[in-house]
Amino acid sequence: MKAHAFISVSLLAMLRAAEACKCFQGTKVMEVQTDYCCLEKGGYPTKDHDCPASQISDKLSAFATCCKEEHYTSDCKCPRGC
Repeated sequence: MKAHAFISVSLLAMLRAAEACKCFQGTKVMEVQTDYCCLEKGGYPTKDHDCPASQISDKLSAFATCCKEEHYTSDCKCPRGC
């Protein structure tokens, strides 16, 4: 039973991470740029500097482009290729 609970919690954490977008420089999260791009594309950044993908679902590629404009990368899965 404990293994089942651990697996459920782990899967939930991975899904939540997959549902958020961030701007990165290497492995460092660029908090200010993430928040800026999120707001720019119509989302509301979380206090953890995530941009909920569900809020910008039709603008995921635009979010990634916003990150790239400052020479950062994005972890968003883009439908039109980032």
